[in-house]
This record gives sequence, C-alpha cells and structure tokens, in this order.
Amino acid sequence: MDQLHRGWLHYWNHESREDYAHSMNEARHFYDFDEILSYDMFGNTIRGSFKHFDSILSYWNDGNMDYKDIGVTALSKEYALSTMIQYTWGTAGGVSFDATFRRMGIARKYKEDNGNGSMST
Repeated sequence: MDQLHRGWLHYWNHESREDYAHSMNEARHFYDFDEILSYDMFGNTIRGSFKHFDSILSYWNDGNMDYKDIGVTALSKEYALSTMIQYTWGTAGGVSFDATFRRMGIARKYKEDNGNGSMST
C-alpha cells in the first residue's frame, strides 16, 4: 500500500502535467479498482468507474501534493490500514487552492497471476 501512495505522489508531482494532454491516462491505473468507495471533499463517491475521475480532470493541470506522517498497519493477513496527512496546493481554473486533510484507507491484499501479493484500495 505504501508503494501505491508513493507512486501516486510521484505521478502527481512529476508526470501529471505532461499526461494532462493525454486525458490523464497514466493516472487512471491509480483509480482502476473493482470495488472502492471513498468519502472525500467531493462527497461520497463510488470509484471503479471513471465518472468521478473525469469530472475533476480539468482541475488537475496545476497541482502539487505532499504527505506527512504516512503509516501503513497490517490489520490481518489480508487487510491493511493506511493513514496520512495529505497537503495539496496549486491552481484550478485560475484560482489558487491550498488544502490539508487526513486521509485513511483500508485495503485488501489480492493475488496476481504471478502469485505476488499486491494491495487494492
């Protein structure tokens, strides 16, 4: 799960501006889960389709992100909990934004075809 969060952080800060011209195709694999439900500043959003993702795409062109106090705790052999403080800043539609919030997630381990365990949030 730590790799997922750090991968997203790297993508957001270093790759997203170039990917913006390509409909953020590289970002989609961070959202492509069969079962995910999140509650965030946009309200209760069901992920697993890209409706929510596509609706906020235009706001992603100029943003930065950082994490503080990221922690991953095993809850069982199958589940893990992640917590962090996420700081996001930039401009959206020409208006500056600056947001800090606590992010929590529970993920279930699944087996890929090669037998290596991966985390799905």
